[in-house]
Amino acid sequence: MRLLIAGPPGAGKSTHAKRLAKELGIAHISVGQLLRDYALQHPEIAAKMNTGDLVDTQLVMKVVRERLAQRDAKENGFIFDGFPRREVELKALNELLGQGQTFDAMIYLDAPKAELLDRILARGRADDSAPIFANRMNVYETQTRPVIDQLKVKVPVIAPQNSGLGIEAVYEKLMTGFRSWLAR
Repeated sequence: MRLLIAGPPGAGKSTHAKRLAKELGIAHISVGQLLRDYALQHPEIAAKMNTGDLVDTQLVMKVVRERLAQRDAKENGFIFDGFPRREVELKALNELLGQGQTFDAMIYLDAPKAELLDRILARGRADDSAPIFANRMNVYETQTRPVIDQLKVKVPVIAPQNSGLGIEAVYEKLMTGFRSWLAR
């Protein structure tokens, strides 16, 4: 099974992707985490990431290719967490996976901007601040949303209500939509 979870910063992608991956027995592939791990050994990458800017596509695809080559992803399937973020990444991913359907389904999470900011600030990560959030939202609107819009016409979309709900309530709605999609 090949899944994708998408949405703006702070929508809950990683929270729900980890849980869903565990429940389904598939690999959780957080490209952001792969890049943060890579950046520990490469300070120039860390500096770029700390501004909220996107990392070079060649590096992104290198870590994605390496992760997809691991046994769990090859044998069990995967859920991409917040990837692809740019059209060039989507094109490179299509080439990597083959020109067939890239994903079986996409889970799309969203919430009002003020709620997203509150969630981001509550996480306490090094790259979580109001100015960086503003930059990340701009990057999301200008670069990632067009990718999501392209995928929405090619891939079944599961879009649970995410606004004003706790993590458990959102996950319940996500699973209801997911089960409905599986039963189709």
